[in-house]
Amino acid sequence: MDELLEELQARIDAARGTRDRVHSLLEVVLSVGRELDLTQALRRIVEAAAIWCRCGCVTRCSATCT
Repeated sequence: MDELLEELQARIDAARGTRDRVHSLLEVVLSVGRELDLTQALRRIVEAAAIWCRCGCVTRCSATCT
């Protein structure tokens, strides 16, 4: 029973982490959509991609993304 509860908690934590990353991505998408300057919009896209790449690497090694 304890193992099942631990597995459930791990899955909940993973789902929360995914939710937070998707929320961050949506914020970036909305922010880019508001940008009128192409240079600023492209900079935001590159910055977001860099963060997502880092998060992808980190989450493969651990359960957190900083």
